Amino acid sequence: MPDPVIGQRSTAGLEFSLIWDSPRGHHQDDLFAYVNLYQDDLPLELARGLIGAGAGRRLEFPPALRFGPRDPGMRRVLARADWPLADAPPRQGRFYPRRAFPGLGAGGGPVARLVAADETSLTLDLNHPLAGREVALAVTVREPEVSVRLAAPGPVDWLARLGLGPGMQIPAPEGATDFYADQPFRRQAESPDPEFYRQARMVPHLDAAARTRLEALHARLLRPGTRVLDLMASLYSHLPPDLKLAEVIGIGLNQAELEANPALTRSLVHDLNAEPRPPLEPASLDAIICTSSLEYLTQPQEVLAGCLDALKPGGLLLMSFSNRYFPPKVVRIWSELHEFERLGLALDYYRRAGGLTDIQTWSDRGWPRPADDLHYPEQQQSDPLFAIWGRKS
Repeated sequence: MPDPVIGQRSTAGLEFSLIWDSPRGHHQDDLFAYVNLYQDDLPLELARGLIGAGAGRRLEFPPALRFGPRDPGMRRVLARADWPLADAPPRQGRFYPRRAFPGLGAGGGPVARLVAADETSLTLDLNHPLAGREVALAVTVREPEVSVRLAAPGPVDWLARLGLGPGMQIPAPEGATDFYADQPFRRQAESPDPEFYRQARMVPHLDAAARTRLEALHARLLRPGTRVLDLMASLYSHLPPDLKLAEVIGIGLNQAELEANPALTRSLVHDLNAEPRPPLEPASLDAIICTSSLEYLTQPQEVLAGCLDALKPGGLLLMSFSNRYFPPKVVRIWSELHEFERLGLALDYYRRAGGLTDIQTWSDRGWPRPADDLHYPEQQQSDPLFAIWGRKS
């Protein structure tokens, strides 16, 4: 029996990738989707190229202005006194929901970016965050023919859906984004962190599909025989079991969780918000990973400085997160940002740290959530993943 291929009326599982560069680094934004080739909107060249494609086939399209040129006419000026968001003061470079601003007109996306402010007026940019940038497109066939119930009737414009978020992680051309006003690292619960984490939770912080995808990212970036630190570790380190590492050290806040983590060769309880520099020998590590924890750091620059001191030249610093967190302990700025703006905040941490090269970001969304997951069926998509990495120069 021949392997299945995509037909003109197929519903196929496709992985879309936007690949682009900015002054901040190299970026790739992935989205998995079940696409109805007969009904949905796809670029004609892409739709034709998919016919007859089997699992693993990858189509690549060269960089182009896929989200249009940057249009100076897509700007709106409003009086500062007319700012409609009482609980979200205007901050340079930040994104705000367009629906909050009546009369902006058609075009653009669901968010507007504040790009200029003075004592009396504010300027919003309605261009897509990737407008004016050359963006490559790749599509990989994961499932050539599937039987799924479509989420909603009618065609879906998958390039537009793919573009919801990417580009928000980099500053506007007008200058740096203001992430640091209004005491950004305050938290709902300012009690000592060891008290909050005293009870072992013994639960994963990502669903099984997201854990598998993160494990694959670690497998791609980590080398056998290296010394790795899992920063702010708990029950899982998301490391491939067949990757032969020399040592995996875990630093976390709950000893029972650290002892139950099968990847760790040794562990240490240490509160980074009380003492931000991890107690490590200088230039002793090949890689540092940190999963679902960046959002809890109240002194991120000091922590990153300590991490850089502990890395060997060329060592990897990789931090990943999703959209789940403990509200009492997350820093205020994190809870206020769009998911892709959080990636921009992480990029700004890396920029301010200095001494990092080959900085890259990655996002991965849209995969099915396992049917046996606790949060299925109310949430049928797997947890999104966002990651940033670079190497010590």
